[in-house]
Amino acid sequence: MREREWVERRIARALAVAIAQPTLAAGPDAPFTQLHTVLRELFPLLFQAAKTEIIDGRALLLSLPGAGGARPLLFLSH
Repeated sequence: MREREWVERRIARALAVAIAQPTLAAGPDAPFTQLHTVLRELFPLLFQAAKTEIIDGRALLLSLPGAGGARPLLFLSH
């Protein structure tokens, strides 16, 4: 498989989980838990290097240590 196809499949899998319609039986946090699991599978090196916190059962906060005296950066997504 070509690299581009591999990347496209990974992105499609993450998006499929993100846009799936939750069922009431799964509970309100189930879609977030599923997305967190997929992100861990797709980006294992990131999750190995980062300090991971789940806030309020839904928000995922990843903190990576900086190098030297550089100012911290914040990347947000929603």
